[in-house]
Amino acid sequence: MSPSATMYSFGEYTAQQMKDPEFRAEYEALEVEFNFIRQLIDLRLKRGLSQRALAERAGTRQPRISRLEHGQLGSFEFLHQVARALDARLEIHLVPHEHFPSAWALAR
Repeated sequence: MSPSATMYSFGEYTAQQMKDPEFRAEYEALEVEFNFIRQLIDLRLKRGLSQRALAERAGTRQPRISRLEHGQLGSFEFLHQVARALDARLEIHLVPHEHFPSAWALAR
């Protein structure tokens, strides 16, 4: 790295990039998926389940749970199956643009 190169932390880099409306829209669109994955992993861990144990409860195999936790969400049926295996209920909501301004308006 050259002496003139600037080092940024991830937070600083993200804050800088968020000034770009196109980047911000894409980042915020992915935030919903990331939050779901975080909730899924947190609940699995709270229940004291490994991916393999969750897979057994959901009637699937561990690699499918791994793919789910890496963002390959699959069908609603599969998501309901996993939710039931976690003793949870899956809820999906649509929020009209007028209730969630700016980022969605930019993405149109």
